[in-house]
Amino acid sequence: MSSRFFLLSALALLPVLPGFAQNSGTCEHGVARAELNIGNVRAGVFNNGNLFWQGLPMTYEVPKGSGIQAHFSDYLVFGGMVDGELPMVSAQYGPFELWPGRIPDDGLPPTSCAEYDRFHEIQYEQLIGGFDGQEAIASWPVQDGAPWVERDGFPGYSPATGDLPMMRGDQYIWWTMNDLGGPHEFSKTPALGVDVLSEAWAFDVVGDLGNTTFYRQTIVNRSISVISDMYVGRFADVDLGTAFDDYLGSDSTLSLAYFYNADNNDDDQYGPAPPAFGFTTLEAHHSRGGLPSDVGAGPGSFMTSIMAPSKNSSLYEPRDGEDFYWFLKGYWNDGVPVREGGTGWDTLGPVTSFAYPGDPVTRSFWSQMNDGKGGPQAPNDKRIVGSYGPFDLAPGDSVSFTWAYVWARGTDHLDSVSRLKTVAAYLHEVKGALIGYRTEAPRFIDGNLPETPQYPFWVDEPYPNPASDRVTLSMSLTWDAPVMITVHDMLGRERQHATFDGQPGPITHSLDVSSLPPGAYQIRVMQRGKSTYQRVVKL
Repeated sequence: MSSRFFLLSALALLPVLPGFAQNSGTCEHGVARAELNIGNVRAGVFNNGNLFWQGLPMTYEVPKGSGIQAHFSDYLVFGGMVDGELPMVSAQYGPFELWPGRIPDDGLPPTSCAEYDRFHEIQYEQLIGGFDGQEAIASWPVQDGAPWVERDGFPGYSPATGDLPMMRGDQYIWWTMNDLGGPHEFSKTPALGVDVLSEAWAFDVVGDLGNTTFYRQTIVNRSISVISDMYVGRFADVDLGTAFDDYLGSDSTLSLAYFYNADNNDDDQYGPAPPAFGFTTLEAHHSRGGLPSDVGAGPGSFMTSIMAPSKNSSLYEPRDGEDFYWFLKGYWNDGVPVREGGTGWDTLGPVTSFAYPGDPVTRSFWSQMNDGKGGPQAPNDKRIVGSYGPFDLAPGDSVSFTWAYVWARGTDHLDSVSRLKTVAAYLHEVKGALIGYRTEAPRFIDGNLPETPQYPFWVDEPYPNPASDRVTLSMSLTWDAPVMITVHDMLGRERQHATFDGQPGPITHSLDVSSLPPGAYQIRVMQRGKSTYQRVVKL
């Protein structure tokens, strides 16, 4: 008899709750902790929405056993508009705004969350031998939405007769949280009324994949109100070894926010040739479809925001949910847009949604190696927000995001950035194998990269746009092959063309449009028969 897979749908299992969640419960914050401890990473997870840190010591250790931390603190941040209000889930280092377990079926704020203050963990080896009385299989929380496979042909989860959990990776952790368990003291907002189904996994391999961990979180709207203009993101305070000598950057073609050392020596920690570290969004999926990355993560809606290293500076950090909402939208937290150049604040450059998207390896603008104002900049303790939005979340709808946290070490601090992007591109290429469910069937995944990993083919919006003389195209190329760029007017007539030798990976290309008459134009970028278009306005 063939097996059937069950992922208990929030739409099918969880009743929609009455009203916009203005009140909060009386839960204590979760104190349970679990740890990914497989491959070459040791990474802590907590039952309050935070990863890696809940007071000292923090835990994102790479290589495992080295005592060196690659990441300090990371928090799931999200919110949107409901009936003219801005409910949010946000925090930096507490007080946290998620509590263990899901919202009760009666819709009332939970008075106690203690029974859910636990993690459900399973190793792949436990599935191979079947049930055999194992507690991890017997207590698998299918009633809360944990995925499972039916093998006995009878309704309901029955491990004694052959049903088994489903999992991802070689070590898999599953847990649930909600935002109604207590007051939102950091955000200073009402609750949204959502459940957050959470997963973490890693692979027992060596090489680049062994240096990577994976996280997926599904937000379910349990209220009767539509959450509109919703954004979901991660606040990351990455201390890459020594905290105060770091730079940051982003690559929209890879949905990647990353950190690297400002020079070639991370004093007292990683030492010479320090690594780079970042997180990339592998998947973003809405239960009704419609997110750009439902068909592949890319620059359509991913954005990053810079965060200030000092609470005393004019580039202050978020103080409440409204501040965080601006960061999620790609702005400074007072609603001022980020602009290219300098710190992103002290410039009149073009508005951008990406923090330092220039390639630091080539010292291209705009990066912290070349800020356009005589940079490189002074290094310090960096923070960033990487986000997706906006979208609407109707009652009963859910949205899921899958992130990979990537560590890579090259021959020097800048080669580590190149290596990091190569690994990120590889993860996107094989993401189906990395994020797919496993049952008892074996799946082999090589932890090392192929010689020529494939990069995704993307061309981002030209900047500046409108333009008077030159525009810059940020793109990611798939092949070692010629690239043709043609410019067409709105009647389809070719007005300009250029060809250059393309190399796989992210690049920028400058295009001279000064000779074109004012108007709107289509720019076509083509490599090996694959093409994409962007629109530009010539002043």
